[in-house]
Amino acid sequence: MKEQIKELRVRIDGLYQLTKELKPIRIERITNYSAEGSCVTWFPIEKLGEIFSVNSKQIEDAAHSLIYAKAWLGKCLRELGAESPYKSGYKTVSDIEPTADKSELVAVIGKNIDNKSYKDFNHIEKVDWLRTEIEKVINEVKQIGNAPNPPMLNREISIARTNAYNHLCEARFALGFEMARVKEEHENKR
Repeated sequence: MKEQIKELRVRIDGLYQLTKELKPIRIERITNYSAEGSCVTWFPIEKLGEIFSVNSKQIEDAAHSLIYAKAWLGKCLRELGAESPYKSGYKTVSDIEPTADKSELVAVIGKNIDNKSYKDFNHIEKVDWLRTEIEKVINEVKQIGNAPNPPMLNREISIARTNAYNHLCEARFALGFEMARVKEEHENKR
């Protein structure tokens, strides 16, 4: 069961990385401004006029939920007796342990029905693909401890599994809200 949970944590980390990198909203930094009666955002002079991309609140919520789902599965591991990779007594940045169970994302991405790879998907296809992959992880999380002759799960493991499930569902909801945001934005431009 520990290996299954570790694998799920790596997959969730990959989905988290892909989600936080979506950045569908393009913003052009100010090129000139009047300070009279307005709020001014200060940028270094070399950044004026630069175009950059950011995430919507919905995507930020999805990424947040994914990282919490991973953390709750880490709590499951701890309850199963796994040693925490995180110690205490940090004093400097170099003392901080690297994040455990990271995805390398080398070739983690599948193809869609048109046989396009993830990197070639448009924003809607990426969001849809992520929702599908999160649903697969949700179904696997629901099966933790349900194998033939399962070990007895204590209350804390059940709570942690439920919290991971809830956060995965919320991530999927948030990506659904992102689809609604895109549709509404498109309809308002007409």
